[in-house]
Amino acid sequence: MEETTYACSQPLSKELYAKNTGDLPLEVRSIEVSGTMCVADGFTVHSCKGFFLEPGESTKLLISYQPDFSAALVRRDLELASATGIFVIPMKATLSLHMLNLCKRSVFWMRLRGLCISILLSASLLLLVFCFIVHQAMILGSKDYFYKSETNQIQYSPGWREIFFCQS
Repeated sequence: MEETTYACSQPLSKELYAKNTGDLPLEVRSIEVSGTMCVADGFTVHSCKGFFLEPGESTKLLISYQPDFSAALVRRDLELASATGIFVIPMKATLSLHMLNLCKRSVFWMRLRGLCISILLSASLLLLVFCFIVHQAMILGSKDYFYKSETNQIQYSPGWREIFFCQS
């Protein structure tokens, strides 16, 4: 079960190389995935800033896909925006039905375990706060506070558990 959980939580990665095969410099101003900056529906562009390429130069783009196991096939577009237009590269991620079903179950149990741990930690924290408040209330409630002024003295009679006020 642990191996399945580990395998299902690892993203799939692909390296792409952008190369300027023209005679003029090329500036890519922004990189988007289907109209959103850097991340969309599990696809992530790790070096998501624009770049500048002289003729003949190339740069590496690392793209990963972290499935949520809601679909066996996900299609998105990698969009490289330059001054002359937008270059669109279609991306497709596919999972076999066996892998999809296996990981869907694994992710469910992983999320359920995380939820149970969160609830347990929250309940423990609430119990700790409650015990602290009760302890403080017991300490403050058990102390006897006596008022003493210059004209009135308070005397305590331990045998009768009565308080006598005496005028001086």
